[in-house]
Amino acid sequence: GKFGFHIDNTIGATPQKNTWEKTWPDFFIKHRYHAMLDKCSNLGFSDSEVKEVEEVIRRVLSEVDVVPSLLHGDLWGGNGAFVEGGEPVIY
Repeated sequence: GKFGFHIDNTIGATPQKNTWEKTWPDFFIKHRYHAMLDKCSNLGFSDSEVKEVEEVIRRVLSEVDVVPSLLHGDLWGGNGAFVEGGEPVIY
């Protein structure tokens, strides 16, 4: 499968690229980890520290068999509510 989406989106006001990648670790590292570090000037981490964390992410995400699926990845309080009768819902 492929990981990504045919359109980009945002997390809050921050744009997110969703370019297709062949593996979940490749997608996450490129479009979430490195993208956020780029916006934050690497948070003061050295290049070797960035690479070390990337290697951990790749190892951990490679240890599970992930099937591409559509999911809502911006869960916050504004995405939840209660329907009549008090049952919680997430949207």
